[in-house]
Amino acid sequence: MNIYNDTMKKILFFVLLFIGSAVYGQTVSEVYANKDLYVYEIGYGETLEEADKNAMTALSNHSVKVFHSASYSTEDVMSTAGNSSNSAYSDQTSITSMMYLPNVGRHILSDENGKKRVMRFVSKEDWEHRYDACKSKIEDFVVSARYAEEDGVIDDALRQFSWAYALLMVYPGEPIVIEGVTGGLSQYCLSSIKRILSGLDIKVVDVEEVGKGTNQLYPYRLKLDLTYKEEPVQYLTFSYFDGVEFVDGSTAKDGRTMVEMRRLPDSFTLDVECIHRDLAMSLEPNIHAILQSPGVDMKFEGEMIDVAIDYNPESEAVQAAGTNSFAVTTEAIRSAVDNKLKQAVATHKAVESEIQDYSKYEKVMADVTKGIRSSDMQHLRDLFTDDGWKDFSMIVASGNPVIIREPEFRFLQLDSLLLCRSIPVKLKFSGNRSFVEDVTFRFNLNTNKIQSVAYALSSRVESHIMSMDWEDKGRLTLINFLEDYRTAYCLKDIDYIKTVFADDAYIIVGKQLRKTQPKTNDAVKLNLSSETIEYQTKTKGEYIRDLNQSFRSKEFVNIRFEECDADKGYNEKEGIYAVQVKQHYFSNNYADEGFLTLAIDMRDEKNPLVKVRVWQKERNEEYTAETMIDRTISTGHGIY
Repeated sequence: MNIYNDTMKKILFFVLLFIGSAVYGQTVSEVYANKDLYVYEIGYGETLEEADKNAMTALSNHSVKVFHSASYSTEDVMSTAGNSSNSAYSDQTSITSMMYLPNVGRHILSDENGKKRVMRFVSKEDWEHRYDACKSKIEDFVVSARYAEEDGVIDDALRQFSWAYALLMVYPGEPIVIEGVTGGLSQYCLSSIKRILSGLDIKVVDVEEVGKGTNQLYPYRLKLDLTYKEEPVQYLTFSYFDGVEFVDGSTAKDGRTMVEMRRLPDSFTLDVECIHRDLAMSLEPNIHAILQSPGVDMKFEGEMIDVAIDYNPESEAVQAAGTNSFAVTTEAIRSAVDNKLKQAVATHKAVESEIQDYSKYEKVMADVTKGIRSSDMQHLRDLFTDDGWKDFSMIVASGNPVIIREPEFRFLQLDSLLLCRSIPVKLKFSGNRSFVEDVTFRFNLNTNKIQSVAYALSSRVESHIMSMDWEDKGRLTLINFLEDYRTAYCLKDIDYIKTVFADDAYIIVGKQLRKTQPKTNDAVKLNLSSETIEYQTKTKGEYIRDLNQSFRSKEFVNIRFEECDADKGYNEKEGIYAVQVKQHYFSNNYADEGFLTLAIDMRDEKNPLVKVRVWQKERNEEYTAETMIDRTISTGHGIY
């Protein structure tokens, strides 16, 4: 399944074409002039996309035809769906020869005889080690998938097992041995995918009938709870049939989501996204090329899940409630952070609210909830400060929010702020892309108005921060900052980002080098295992300029954080925080994942400043949160 429509696919393709040569810095003339150092092929086509595909195929077939079935058996493949008509590979002889090629470069050449031309190339060193690189990549995917499954991040586990399986289809070497894996590795990947999918439990917990008697396009909203081994599913991407057509690109967060139906059947099929073709296009072009090969139709046993709907609007329970919705008898899913926050309130005076009566704040939130439901929000303006209204307006305008659960408000006091958590909403963008978010509100206790609005972090990240052995004020301060930071990128709020980055912020973006010396003086080299990483330093002005240009090309941006590592300073470093998170970045024309490290000076709590911002493809022990705190020197002017 591809969640992009044709227009989005073309946009993403052109973006990737133009960034490809920038990542791999050799010029066309250098490749031509050093044929002993590079292997290259040129593809021709009516479009750039066709030319690029032909170039990639030609490069794969440069000197050998690669297809090796020893890594898996026909029985392994057929077990994917139990029969040949629905197997992952119904006809393995129809697969176009492909191979994994590391660090593939790309150049767009001038047209020739009316045809588009694209050059694809790799260094001779990478070409000679392409089988080893493929093996290493497969091993990385399998190991990472196992860790992700253990941590309950099943969206990542399914994707990485699927990508490993795709590479195994073209891996020409000897069988790969990984500790703890018995039997063939392809079969292991298939079995793991099946195991994860079978561990999913999806229930309809509420059905809301919208605009009864009107021409409402989607008159039914089904609210779902999703668990994996009785724990809320952190994230999941799926598609479903709405009664007329398939809706792609839906997501769940912290065990909750909502689907909109044109008709209400007794059951519907939810199709779990395992292969993530859209991310493969951005993150792993080799895998995307494999998936485009003739005969490839990756489907896995268990990814189509039947979900029963038990809905009777005339039932006594519904009539007694006076509503047109119902609740299935099932234990309500509450995120892990709920319990952490409740424990904090119960055991630590630092976050226990001094307010005894929340009724006036509950009334405000009830009005806000009603306004979102009715899409009539202008009358809410007086409930917000100017900054709070700006935040709220951007959230409302960015994704047409629909409430997916009846909010259960929790209030926590942090100095002069009263934190209200939260309203769960679904944000929907064109192309059927949607995201589930929890919107949190902060009241100014001096004005009793909503001062700021933000998207909450995932329950996993918040739970990790709340488990830190800090005072509660410190934990909530860091959570508030990360919520604001993440929200600013999701809303493309360049004004906030300008404000939060220090003028002298050290901002570095990285790329991996292979025996290449930096040509300019703005590169900082660090040894990372046996490889070299070059970090290009950007000034605040350069970073903001490039970011603003990027935002303008995007319909939406969604960022999520995982695998949080946090630390804070004490004594002379009190008020200095550092955090390293695994960041997933997704938009309509670009996607990536890597590790983001931030060092933040929050001694002036009303004006936090990012002093260091590092993004890397792989985790670097040089930039853990603890290391960043150790490296900082606190002065009256900031941190260095």
